[in-house]
Amino acid sequence: MNKKNIEEEIDFKSLLKNPIRLFGFSYIYFFLILLGLGIFFVKNIENISYNKIPVSYIDSLNIDRDIELKKGGSMPAMDILMISKPTDKLITKGKELFAANCVSCHGEQGNGDGAASAALNPKPRNFHQKDSWTNGRKFSDMYKTLQEGIIKNGMSAYEYLPPIDRVALISYIRTFETFPEITETEIAALDASYGLSNNVILPNQIPIKLAIEKLNNENSTSSITLSEDVKQILQKNSFDLLKSSSGLINAAQENSLDVFITAVSNFPADFSLKSTIKNFSKDEWQKLYDFFQRDKL
Repeated sequence: MNKKNIEEEIDFKSLLKNPIRLFGFSYIYFFLILLGLGIFFVKNIENISYNKIPVSYIDSLNIDRDIELKKGGSMPAMDILMISKPTDKLITKGKELFAANCVSCHGEQGNGDGAASAALNPKPRNFHQKDSWTNGRKFSDMYKTLQEGIIKNGMSAYEYLPPIDRVALISYIRTFETFPEITETEIAALDASYGLSNNVILPNQIPIKLAIEKLNNENSTSSITLSEDVKQILQKNSFDLLKSSSGLINAAQENSLDVFITAVSNFPADFSLKSTIKNFSKDEWQKLYDFFQRDKL
């Protein structure tokens, strides 16, 4: 009987001499590697997908919205004849005002293609187009737009500009295109409506926060004894009971309930109140309003 040579199933010595024979096991290696990566991913999926950059929310209640402190005075009357016969100096001034206030929306050439126009809907006015003007293209129509603005179109009012500056601005815009002729009747009506030939008296202007602070200081000397139900409402929603009480006294005077609610809920921080007051029921607002009316304190 012939004896067959019996060899080991795996000759490790020959594998070392000829490692290419290990290629057949490569699929197993890849499978094990992928399996390991899969297990690692599943176990750490929460950490891997976690956003390490915290989401930033803008609290609109913390955005300062106030007016400037300004001393009042008198703006001199203007020569209304300059409306129909603007000087080069007036038009140059209008160009400077246009660059400072209008270019960002209306563009340098008044085509309505300013840098901010991309985000606006409807688009800013193209002064070269003759159709679809909300108030019209006459001088008096454009003056009305500057005086009152056009809220639905996002056009701000420029009533803070002196009349002569508004006339200069319109005079420059009218150089872009041929506009309707300015008549004496139109000038007279414009003067009658806006008093261009009269001195304009500007009142003193004080920031809202400063005004509230002064009013709070005036009321802080008086002792305010809160009723139990009002005290419970304010303790949960106030940063400072005294400041809140003083502010609410001022807000409740000579105002209706609806005006009182609007004034306080729109600017709670000014009354040292938390934003949670927006969740007040009508009954809670009524209790506060009734209590803080001066004649009932």
